[in-house]
Amino acid sequence: MPFVDADIAMEQIRGNRRIWLPGANSSGKSAMAFMMAHEMALRWGYKIVSNTLSVWNEKTEPEFDEMMQLHVVFIADEGAEAFLTDDDVHGITKYAGKMDIVLICASVEEPARALQLVTLQRMSGFRSIGIPADTWECRINCEKKHESFKFQWIGMEEIWGVYSTLHPAFDADGIKYWLKLKIQQYKDYYLSQQYQPVDWLEPYAIAAERDREEARKHSRKRGEEVASSGREIKLLANQAGQIAKAVDNLETLSEREEERRRRGKGLLGGLR
Repeated sequence: MPFVDADIAMEQIRGNRRIWLPGANSSGKSAMAFMMAHEMALRWGYKIVSNTLSVWNEKTEPEFDEMMQLHVVFIADEGAEAFLTDDDVHGITKYAGKMDIVLICASVEEPARALQLVTLQRMSGFRSIGIPADTWECRINCEKKHESFKFQWIGMEEIWGVYSTLHPAFDADGIKYWLKLKIQQYKDYYLSQQYQPVDWLEPYAIAAERDREEARKHSRKRGEEVASSGREIKLLANQAGQIAKAVDNLETLSEREEERRRRGKGLLGGLR
């Protein structure tokens, strides 16, 4: 096994289900994402889906099992832009455990906080002394729980060739869109009339969901308005700066003209 003392880290990753692998370019983020997904596949039977080229990617679209679970680990390679706000992760938050999905975002840029329940990062290596091992840290970032666990990965080079380091990766928005469709299918299945636990609560649940959606729309609209106002203020500031510069130029020209006139008068006085 390439991991040493990684059992707690793997259980935390599977339990929290939303993981960010930060780090510089070519620091092993994608390699760890695929290796962790592979270990989860071996231990718990997960299928692997990524937006980048890999021999471990599922060849056909994953389907629900009889309990409406997917058992899939998704790797969003450089996927921070697709999951930039908590609204982008909305739904995945509530249904990741029910549908048995894990989302790993390996990205230089920072994704939404809701996608950082666990951060997994390479801390040090021993290759300079001839040992093909690296120390990784798994940090739990829950609101009331902050823990960290270290483990070693021996022989990271063995994963080279499993995924393409040259493939630019498709937009991770595809993963987000597919997940939202599957979440809606899951909800439609369990919230159908056949599975309604309390019939008289249904209209209240629908009303509450409608209110939440309206609140989200209002929040997005407000954010767009603030951004638009910010752009307008910046434009006005630029215009004010240009006007001030023009005024300064006019004042400078006026001062030069006045100086020229004074010199002209002095010259005429001297001629007399």
